[in-house]
Amino acid sequence: MGEKVNEKDEKPRDREGIPLKCKNCGYKWIYKGNSKFYASCPRCNYKVNIEKRKISWKELEEEDTDA
Repeated sequence: MGEKVNEKDEKPRDREGIPLKCKNCGYKWIYKGNSKFYASCPRCNYKVNIEKRKISWKELEEEDTDA
């Protein structure tokens, strides 16, 4: 709630990793691995393209309304 956010309203300063959303199952998580190209979804193990499936920190915290 009281977190400080950078100018682009993206990453709160105290967070690390890349927020991603799986194209296959819709799961959202923070990727903290070393790969710069692909990450495996922790829910379905789908290979996620990091550049294409990045989401904003704001979107990561929003509830899923697709279900």
